[in-house]
Amino acid sequence: MNYLPYNERIKIRPGEELFEKWAKAKGYNVQRFGFDETNNNIDGYWLVNPILRSLPDYVLYRKKDGKQRLFYVHVKGTPSFKLNDFYTYKAFESLFCNEEAVLRIAFCLANQDPVLLTLDDLQKRMTDRVISEWDDGKQYVVIPGISK
Repeated sequence: MNYLPYNERIKIRPGEELFEKWAKAKGYNVQRFGFDETNNNIDGYWLVNPILRSLPDYVLYRKKDGKQRLFYVHVKGTPSFKLNDFYTYKAFESLFCNEEAVLRIAFCLANQDPVLLTLDDLQKRMTDRVISEWDDGKQYVVIPGISK
């Protein structure tokens, strides 16, 4: 598998563009939240604690039937999911989520609506998957049922 170096990957953000377009079309109040290496890079970001470095990309607020809900959303532009991300997302969820503020992983691929998963759903889809490794040593699994 061809794996682009970090400085090349950050220039390509189709998943985030698709997510923003989808959320706005649905009328959701969505705002950029986490680390944005394209528009607001932090010198020495690799020294930041992994949980902070992996803050969700967006916050989506929704009020429906008198109930308020906040969604922290990590956007993925590919069905390949890094194992390290799962662990940092679990830590974030345990520290900052509750019934009114939940975490979702949004897989945003071209020509389809985002596939939004909880970490429990994602973990089930990762079960019995082949663990692969990119050239930089990062391990990942390809999540089934994401692309059409």
